[in-house]
Amino acid sequence: MPDAPFLSRTATRTPVKASSDAPQQALDAHECGAVSARRTRRYGATAAPIWARAHGTQLRDATGRTYLDLTSSFGAAPLGQTNLRWLAALVKQGLTLTHGLGDLHPNAAKARLLAALGALAPWPNARVMLGLNGADAIDAALKTALLATGRPHVVAFRGGYHGLMLGPLAVCGLSDAFRQPFAAALRLKVSWLDFPTTAQDAEATLEAFASLLRRPKPPGLVLFEPILGRGGVTRPADGFLAQLTHLARKHGCLSAADEILTGLGRTGVCWESTAQGALPDMLCAGKALGAGLPISALLLNPKSAEAWSERGAALGALHTATYFGSPLLCAAALAYLEALQRPSFVQQVRAAGEAMLCHLRRALSPLGDTVRVVGRGLLIGIIFENGPIALAALGRLRERGILALLAGASGEVLQLLPPLNLSAGAYVRMSHAVADAILGAEGTLAQRLESARPETDDAAA
Repeated sequence: MPDAPFLSRTATRTPVKASSDAPQQALDAHECGAVSARRTRRYGATAAPIWARAHGTQLRDATGRTYLDLTSSFGAAPLGQTNLRWLAALVKQGLTLTHGLGDLHPNAAKARLLAALGALAPWPNARVMLGLNGADAIDAALKTALLATGRPHVVAFRGGYHGLMLGPLAVCGLSDAFRQPFAAALRLKVSWLDFPTTAQDAEATLEAFASLLRRPKPPGLVLFEPILGRGGVTRPADGFLAQLTHLARKHGCLSAADEILTGLGRTGVCWESTAQGALPDMLCAGKALGAGLPISALLLNPKSAEAWSERGAALGALHTATYFGSPLLCAAALAYLEALQRPSFVQQVRAAGEAMLCHLRRALSPLGDTVRVVGRGLLIGIIFENGPIALAALGRLRERGILALLAGASGEVLQLLPPLNLSAGAYVRMSHAVADAILGAEGTLAQRLESARPETDDAAA
């Protein structure tokens, strides 16, 4: 895929006058208020750009202005927008078979995808359950643990984000505010642990987990992200996940790694959890898997999958939906997995990530300790002192024609999720563009930082 031409530093600064206000008028008239209110918090009085077309990393809005997309659609477009090989696979499948009957009748594309995913699993003879989004995979993991252990008790981590559908919402630890309005419907018992980033914190967290496992009614599942994504691009202490999954296995508690964002190449490896030495019983995959279409998967080791076989034989369908295993969606996933397994694909992601991290750290060093750059592979976070500063930086990037995301419990992290398949030169230019935008706003950011700080230490207390 050729590099997007708008990566020059001046191509995106002058918006084109909109030819029609119809898209914005339709949104104003019909969009749910909760959605528009969330967008307003990100963009203020300025209307958010309405996307009209895209290719690779180049987005064009309804006014004709172009943007550099460093979001990859929340990581769900790992090959960029409208990738030609991916589109060719969809057209080929679309001319053959576009829909099936969920799980009632199998189709050839689904069979090929199950085999491909099984080959990527960290255990032999893996089983796979398909879904439409990451929350489906989490939901299936929660159900699996309950069927397999009979324990309606889950251990989750503060800062973890597992989706906002009603089942996964119970284990979403990013913010209590997500759960509070629906608390009456969240009956699953959840114990919360801190996500440790130091050896000392890891020891305390493991002891807290062990204490839960010694209770008369211990948990049946521990759910974790190998790197907190929306929670702030936070990596756990070395060796923690390996010890966590070992401890769970020792006490008959299942473990599930939420690799919806990190998995399938984003961090420069296929599975981030196993790269950190963990061996979970289940892996949740999504986002990148469809490379632009909605499909997810829960990979299960044979023992945890037995619970479904036993109950399914007696009760019939327990977890299915009309579009699970859709041949068109399976074809999209197979096209991405083909790209993922090309020689040096993940190695190039690692090299690109290291280069971006190195350049951003060096370029942003004039800001001193007020900014930190973290990440692994092409999951990168620029951590500011607080949310208002990060929000100001996000706005400055958008003014320069660059789209990024906010992460962290208080929105203090600027998250970069570029596509995984660009040239080395493209990532260098991205780093320059981001650093220039942030440094160009240094005065504005500093002023906002001062206004956001309390006047005295006593006030902060």
